[in-house]
Amino acid sequence: MVLDILSLFITVLVSIYLALLVSVLLLMLFFHLKRMILQMDEGKWIAYFNTIKAKGLFLRMLFCFFIALLLIAAFNTYVFWQGNLMYGGLLIACGIFHISFKLYTKKAEYIDKMKNQFPK
Repeated sequence: MVLDILSLFITVLVSIYLALLVSVLLLMLFFHLKRMILQMDEGKWIAYFNTIKAKGLFLRMLFCFFIALLLIAAFNTYVFWQGNLMYGGLLIACGIFHISFKLYTKKAEYIDKMKNQFPK
């Protein structure tokens, strides 16, 4: 019983951090495909980032995280948890809580970083 709970905890924790890694890779893939399709040069990138602002980039990062979290939850549900959707839902809920908690507790730091990275 205790080992089952511990293994579930470790699986959820590892899956959340794996989703964070995969989300960065998805965002990099998005930018790489954008560069290849639209033949983006430095001037076009500067114009692009000036139009989307920090909030747009942040929303793209969150979107990539949720896509990665859903993919990993679906994989874990069918591979590790024998199709039990309750565990997949738990993983998604824990991932959303993790990101929400980080944003709530470190909001000032994120705002300062965004202001330094994207001056007006």
